[in-house]
Amino acid sequence: MTRFRFRALWPLKSSAAPTSPTTPRPLAPNSGDSAIRLFVSSTFRDLEPERESLRRNVWPILNKACEERGVAFFETDLRWGVTATEVESGQILPICLDLVDRCRPFIVGIIGNRYGGSADRAAEVLSSEVRYRGLLPYAKRGITELELRYAILSRPLNTPAPVALIYGRPGWERAHTPGGEGETYAALIAELARAGIAVRSTPHDLDRFAGLVREDLLAVLEQHLPSSEPSPAEKACREAAQTARLLGYRFVERPAVREASKLVRGRVPRIAIVGPPGSVQNHGRGRVGSKLQLGSGTFADCVGDPAWRVARLD
Repeated sequence: MTRFRFRALWPLKSSAAPTSPTTPRPLAPNSGDSAIRLFVSSTFRDLEPERESLRRNVWPILNKACEERGVAFFETDLRWGVTATEVESGQILPICLDLVDRCRPFIVGIIGNRYGGSADRAAEVLSSEVRYRGLLPYAKRGITELELRYAILSRPLNTPAPVALIYGRPGWERAHTPGGEGETYAALIAELARAGIAVRSTPHDLDRFAGLVREDLLAVLEQHLPSSEPSPAEKACREAAQTARLLGYRFVERPAVREASKLVRGRVPRIAIVGPPGSVQNHGRGRVGSKLQLGSGTFADCVGDPAWRVARLD
């Protein structure tokens, strides 16, 4: 029987639901050189229209602007990201905080007139990991406040400085004044101001609100990833990546192709490119193999499944 020695060139991730409610879904890469993830923090019931306006009027434009710069864009909206099982098992808070970490340094906060609910067993969750312990004095506070504190004011050591945009919807100032009745964001807002992050009042009209957020985020993107005319090679690579995503596949990026190229340059007699039936085995083997053997380079114009593997056959 032929024996295989596999070297995975892409993290192999199952598309199935997590086996445990304590396991957040890694739906997209962390923020980094190849992706920008943006965490959106707010209460849900009262700010549903605002979130929907961002989904329709802001995220598509941010996505296009990121693609033009050769990176992917992912917004994190937990309206669709938490299961009933996770809610019932009290896993909302660790899921939220884990996603804040994955999106660092980018966060948008929206403050409305409601304060929002707190998490069950928050003190237990916050004491379970060193990175959360800066939040222990605020364990009884609401989940939205804990998200904002963790992203900005109580972030773990060795994490990047936050890139935070905080917006207040009409009425937020009256609802969160110091000494007001019930729980408010007054103390948090004051601490954010001392850290140099002010809450920006927004117009009541949702289109104007979305336009303001869009302008701010495009300015942030330009500051961190200035736009420039791509070279023909970069343009071809970006177009291939965009085509792959539109088809629902994972683009084979340069590190993977370089690794496969080493095997070809080393004159390995047989190489297997393995994936689910019909995706990589048929389409990928011929394209990747032919392009590498021809010596074309570092970014084959192919698409592949997240389960891409390149193997040397003994």
